[in-house]
Amino acid sequence: MNLINSEWLGKKFGKLVIIKVLTNNKVFKSSKEKVLRVKCNCGNITIKQPLYLTNGQTKSCGKCSYIERNSFLGKRFKKLVIIDILNTKERIPPRSCKKNIKVRCDCGNVKIVSSHSLTSGKNTTCNNCKNQRNKSNRWWYTIEFNNFSVVLVKKDYVLCKCKTCNKIKKFEKNYTYINERKTCNKCGFITSKKLIGKVFGKLTVTAIKTKTFGYYTEISCTCACGNIIELPYFKLKNGLTDCKKCEYVKPEYFINKKFGSLKVISYLSKDKEFHKRTRKVKFKVKCKCGKSFKATPFFLTTSKTLNCQKCNWRNKDWWIGRKYGFLKVISIKSKLKEFSKYSLLDNLLCKCRCGGKVTVNANYLTNSYTTHCGKCIHQYKQFYHTFKNFNNHPSIQLNKNVKVGEFKCLLCSRIFHKSIKKAISYKTISCGCLGVTSNISTMNMEVFKFIKSLNVKVKLEYKLKDSRYHFDILCKDFKGSYLAIEMNGLYWHGDKTKINEIEKYKLALNKGYKYLMLYEDEWRYKQDVCKNLIKSSLGLVKAQSIRPRKCDIKYIKAERSKKFFNKFHIQGFTNSTYHIGVFYKNKLLACMSIGRPSRQNSGDWEIKRMASNFNYRVHGVWSWLIKNPIFKKKFRGKVVTFSDNRMFGGRVYQVMGMQKVKDLKRDYFYVKGRKRYHKSGLRKTKEEKLTSKTELELRTEQGYKRIWDLGKIKWEINF
Repeated sequence: MNLINSEWLGKKFGKLVIIKVLTNNKVFKSSKEKVLRVKCNCGNITIKQPLYLTNGQTKSCGKCSYIERNSFLGKRFKKLVIIDILNTKERIPPRSCKKNIKVRCDCGNVKIVSSHSLTSGKNTTCNNCKNQRNKSNRWWYTIEFNNFSVVLVKKDYVLCKCKTCNKIKKFEKNYTYINERKTCNKCGFITSKKLIGKVFGKLTVTAIKTKTFGYYTEISCTCACGNIIELPYFKLKNGLTDCKKCEYVKPEYFINKKFGSLKVISYLSKDKEFHKRTRKVKFKVKCKCGKSFKATPFFLTTSKTLNCQKCNWRNKDWWIGRKYGFLKVISIKSKLKEFSKYSLLDNLLCKCRCGGKVTVNANYLTNSYTTHCGKCIHQYKQFYHTFKNFNNHPSIQLNKNVKVGEFKCLLCSRIFHKSIKKAISYKTISCGCLGVTSNISTMNMEVFKFIKSLNVKVKLEYKLKDSRYHFDILCKDFKGSYLAIEMNGLYWHGDKTKINEIEKYKLALNKGYKYLMLYEDEWRYKQDVCKNLIKSSLGLVKAQSIRPRKCDIKYIKAERSKKFFNKFHIQGFTNSTYHIGVFYKNKLLACMSIGRPSRQNSGDWEIKRMASNFNYRVHGVWSWLIKNPIFKKKFRGKVVTFSDNRMFGGRVYQVMGMQKVKDLKRDYFYVKGRKRYHKSGLRKTKEEKLTSKTELELRTEQGYKRIWDLGKIKWEINF
């Protein structure tokens, strides 16, 4: 029901409980009228709107953090004590900017301040105490600033030494100003004597024109090409490395020069000098086929196909009578006088050896994609001659003495009939004996071939004893432990196979097998990551070993972490507040992304992504990273993360010192075609919430279906 009635009394929304409905008229959920009287957990009673309660925008009265008047009186904030509150209200906001609180300093001085200045720590003493502190010279010698140390104290100023460049800087007696300063503004400066002869890329400093030296000082430099230029110093500091005329050439540079199958003959423009990749000037160019045309330097230096673009063009007489496999070109349907050998227009009429006629494009003929009419027996003969040796095939052998389409099973020696195309594409692997299915997906076959290339014992469609289930792939590593792999196609798996998937997972755990479940799109788009997961599960990862003490920890930008996670993490990049990288010789080896929790009431911080480079192995990198002072100082409180049962058991988090909290329920993705979508992106819109249909009903109407994972485990650690 969309109406609000007496049944709503006592209903809870966050911290608020409905006490009374203030009108007798019909009230809808989407109403913006203030008609609901609610009571908060703090005891405050207010009137709220139904719309903001039901959609979750209003969860409290907004005054839960207010402090009672009596408890605020007499409270101490360092040297200040509250003696009176000029506001008459019983509850006081702790972050109000109004000056309505009277305080007394330990020196006896009384002043009026705001509650925000007290709670935030801005006001800790009165102005008289600050002035006396600034006047006392002994006090200044005891102070140690963040980036400066006091050398000499005078009446009006202080001389401080910079910790980065050891230069003396003069400051006024202002503690906060000196403490907030990061540099003395001369740390990046160098003397004019040291600058002469210094190299910046292709530029070498030769002379400085002015006596004084600064960012805007004019400097003369000589480039590697011989040009002399004058420029201000800040351009060198900002990364200028050449005179910007190094790549300027004369026309003689291009004449008689070859670019692929093109040769430059003459110059057609008037410019005496130009850039190598300009589009303003033109040359006359001749191709190997004899055709000549105009071309720019940009085309000659950057183009990948350096020809006249018509080298592969042929006239009608050239095509007629040519043979391609079992086909012979009879006539041309197109009105064009000539066209390319790789044209995609269906303009060639061909006759097959069996007598059938078919219209084919030139591209399919020249690349041998089409060699027969598709309706004769020649296609099977061609398949037979091409694939007559099935040495690489797992369990099928073609028999020469029988008709096309008869196969002999190597498992039980039974002769059966199947499509030759399925045999060649590895979709048929046996006759269906010994509990092994006769059809198998190309994805499973690709994984099977990859594991077999690792010299590991592997079985396809392994049937479990005393059970109706079977694993897609079962392999045994060199230590004797087993790994069961399930490859879930997005078309065949969904709500119907939900129970079978979890039962297989439980059977694997009971038998002591490692378990790995991958989706079809993960294998298609993240094949390198999936292969590395299989290798690491089998203990076959070969990587360069590095000790953590040789590495550095730095905060990196989201752009760099995005490239790293998209390459080395199976789920790719996700938005986070902080990204921490582990570097070895300025090369990023591992990355961790941390942000605020995505789930409610799960902790103060959440580790959202962790990934490392396949080619390097840093021993105990994750436990070393979270125990580092850089991590502990920044991320105080409860840090949580989640492990996916499809791929991991959570052993990494145990080594890091994290504790298992609970097992989470199975979650789902939406699937449409051959692509997975996260459920958060397909929640009900505001318009859809007004309908009585569920989210699942709405998405099934749009052509989506659900595919399930195996649940997650929550881990946490406190700092």
